[in-house]
Amino acid sequence: MNKISRIFSPYSLLIIGVFIEYFPAYFNKVKPSVNIGPVSLYIADISFIFLCIYVFFRFFARKNRLSSSGRHEGRGIQIIFALFIAFSFFKWLLQSNHDITSIRMLVKYATAYAFLFFIPMLVTRKADLRYLHHLLIIFLVYIFVLHIYAFATQGFSSHILTGGFLTMLSLLYFLAVSRNHVLASSSTAAFFVKALVIMTFIMVGHRSGFIGILLGLIALFFFNKTSAVKEATALMVVVVVGAGAAMILSPSLLPKLFERASTTFDSSQETYQLRYDQIFVITRIAMEENPVIGKPLQSEAIERKRVTRATGGTFSTRDELVIAPHNLLLEWLYYYGSIGLLLGLTLVFVAARFIKRFLAENKSDIQNYQIGVAVLCCMAHNLFFALSNVTVLSSFATFFLYFPLSILVAISRNKKNFSRQEPPILTAALQCQKRS
Repeated sequence: MNKISRIFSPYSLLIIGVFIEYFPAYFNKVKPSVNIGPVSLYIADISFIFLCIYVFFRFFARKNRLSSSGRHEGRGIQIIFALFIAFSFFKWLLQSNHDITSIRMLVKYATAYAFLFFIPMLVTRKADLRYLHHLLIIFLVYIFVLHIYAFATQGFSSHILTGGFLTMLSLLYFLAVSRNHVLASSSTAAFFVKALVIMTFIMVGHRSGFIGILLGLIALFFFNKTSAVKEATALMVVVVVGAGAAMILSPSLLPKLFERASTTFDSSQETYQLRYDQIFVITRIAMEENPVIGKPLQSEAIERKRVTRATGGTFSTRDELVIAPHNLLLEWLYYYGSIGLLLGLTLVFVAARFIKRFLAENKSDIQNYQIGVAVLCCMAHNLFFALSNVTVLSSFATFFLYFPLSILVAISRNKKNFSRQEPPILTAALQCQKRS
């Protein structure tokens, strides 16, 4: 009965919503919904309703209230998530028509922060974290298979499934690197997860994601040199073996992969030029139209705007397409204004301090310490990825971008439930692993 209830928990339903998001019948199409009059409820909406109900009962059930001494850990992070929720409501009240469509946009922007805010209240035991971890591993297998299916039916194409899920896969990767006993993962399972994550990253074609993984390994080097070097070596082996397999199975595919990789740092290519050009366009639009609270909540990733450009000493004004900012800082400025940019930068600063304090306080608790290192490495990947791609427009992308932080807050607030006295032999092994 307990396992069945976990399947219908708010966070399980949210992740299942991601499954449906990428299912071939619904990918980039209308998603299945339940219609109640003029309102269409999607699975993300249903999971949010479940979250509200669950939090209501947990809040008023005295025996389930947080009673650990670490209940205030990560409070700064939680406050910023709450401010993003409140700010979204403020923008909706001030800028929208207050109709069903505007409510849909409000839910899209604010839901992710609500889920992040309540994780420490609902994920309080190892069993909760393990269940989410296993569910994400199932998603990893699922998204890997979907890439194979997409290539088989459509041929090779970069970003064939967009790659907005890479932030959650990076968490799986660095948790597998740590092989943490809180998650009860064996060395075989860890190897399987790491290999599948890297192969999926290669198939997605997001170079920023791959570079983010390398940045995470550089961060790992400062905590565990042996493990970082070993993982970097294994990463190169996977790339070489994958390239060899591609040459055998599809010789025409390899030149495309090499061309894609060779232009990673070529600032003259069209992708870089377009995004670089958009930096000035979007900044100017944001500062001229909505400098304080950002543009109204909308779903458009591409808009047509009146843009003034300088050409050869003369200025010309014409209508141009303005794409969604492929940079987290610009997204905060464009969609939330200077207030949102300040909130975002504060979140990064507070999160860095929290991770640093968590690692310092858990040096003697090897299991929690390993998770802290994994989250630090994961956030190095996630932030770099978010500085190169669109995140704010998707509630799923926003949720999984900060998901590792909320998990760390949950562990910090419930240390007694996540810490466990290991047998002396296992404890000595873990200490040796940390020292290496």
